[in-house]
Amino acid sequence: SSEELSLQLSTVESEKVELAGSLLKKEEELAGLGEELERVQSSLASERESGVKTAEALQNQLNEKESREQALESQLVAARWSTLQGAVEEAERIVQDSLAQLDDPAHISCTSSADYLASRCQASLDCMDRLHSARDSYLADNTGVSELVRAVTHLAHLVGDTIVQGSATSHMVPVEQADALSDSVKACGAEALALLGQMKEQESLATADSATLRAALEGILATAEVSPVFMVIPV
Repeated sequence: SSEELSLQLSTVESEKVELAGSLLKKEEELAGLGEELERVQSSLASERESGVKTAEALQNQLNEKESREQALESQLVAARWSTLQGAVEEAERIVQDSLAQLDDPAHISCTSSADYLASRCQASLDCMDRLHSARDSYLADNTGVSELVRAVTHLAHLVGDTIVQGSATSHMVPVEQADALSDSVKACGAEALALLGQMKEQESLATADSATLRAALEGILATAEVSPVFMVIPV
């Protein structure tokens, strides 16, 4: 029995030593895994921190880009409006110059025909339709300012020509009719300046009313087309 117990004890001791060795090995493996886990966690934390910094940097760059774009767009809007204002002011000068010619003694000798006056009136009326369309397009999208600038300038030239030709035509008719036509073309010039004055201000551009100018042009056109006395040949 003593030998058996001694043998069993020896076996148990051997197993104990083997288990202790196995346990130590497992503990070393666990320690290694723990260190690896710490490295992985540290790496992930570093990558997260780097990712956050990168995201913040990209967001800052995006915000700066948007700010620059907004500032540039504001500058472009201001430049487009300034261009339109310049065109309207030039149009005012054209009409004013035409009105000033009526008081020029040299203009008294100028004559014209009702046919040509009618053509200028009709061209002016057609251009007003173009002006309205260009104005609406500009209000919807101010990148279309160039078409409105061209329409404003063209209308000023046509109205100015109508004023001058109307006055020249009045030199070839009886005084009473001449005075009426002269008053009509002056009224036309005044209405054109009133319209341009409204278009020069941002607050009134959208509501600028051309009805009175259109009525003045239509009145001159009707006079040129209907009155036989006006159907004369220019000298």
